[in-house]
Amino acid sequence: MEVDMGISINTNMPSINAQNSLQKIQSALPKIMGQLSSGYQINSAADNAAGLAIATTMNSDVRAFAVSINNANDGMSMVQTADGAMSNINDTLQDVRALALQAQSGQYNTEDVKNMQEQADALLSSIDTTATQTSFNEQKLLDGSFSKSIFIGTGPEDKSIKVDVGNMQISSLGSDSNANLASVMSPQAAQQAGQSNGGQASLETNPSQAVNIIDAAMNTVNSERSKLGALSNRFESSVNNLSTTSVNTQAAVSRIMDTDYAQATSDLQKNLIKNNATISMLAQANVQPQNSIRLLMPWGS
Repeated sequence: MEVDMGISINTNMPSINAQNSLQKIQSALPKIMGQLSSGYQINSAADNAAGLAIATTMNSDVRAFAVSINNANDGMSMVQTADGAMSNINDTLQDVRALALQAQSGQYNTEDVKNMQEQADALLSSIDTTATQTSFNEQKLLDGSFSKSIFIGTGPEDKSIKVDVGNMQISSLGSDSNANLASVMSPQAAQQAGQSNGGQASLETNPSQAVNIIDAAMNTVNSERSKLGALSNRFESSVNNLSTTSVNTQAAVSRIMDTDYAQATSDLQKNLIKNNATISMLAQANVQPQNSIRLLMPWGS
């Protein structure tokens, strides 16, 4: 059943309805324009309190992911630095081993073997230099002192990778504490290196034992490099996983926060058209009471 509003002078319902519609439209326009200018569909809690809270938490997670990715990348760089130095040590040991095998062959005179020993001493001293000077972020890596947990978590949980690097100094490489690389050096060179067992298995005194000690040292270095390789793979895997999670989280934040420009532009055009149409309707509605008054006026006035 339709309700006939009739014609009223005191209460202009068409005008009131038009004003109410215009107020709603003009309230929506600043929000849409704000979305277009800022690039965000949520610019305050009033826009979407729940969405803003979720996006804020996710943004915090994204920042935590970035820190963990940096930590893991630093850990990977540190491990690669140590591995590169160990590779150099291994190459040097190969050179010393070649000299020991030459000395062991019996084809060279005493002076030749002495020259080989001097070369071996210099090479072994360079191993100690590498072991004591290789560092990452001002932390010694190969002198036996490095032991650190690299945190790669994103919250209070303890998620870390433990990195322990073996001692690569000549006093620690070899068969045992008595038959180490220092014993392959000449007594004079060993003394300069701060070792007291030089000459026990030198190229001049016992080249076959020197080969055994060098082989044991190389096995130790290769074992340490294998551990570092596994650690590098763990760090790389962590970086990949964290990066994927970060990208997915950022995509989720974008869906919640970012303006859909196609939709927002369409909404703006729609509301501008409605705004102009409502203003026109309001003008017409405001004329209606005047028309009603004219009905009461004498003809021709």
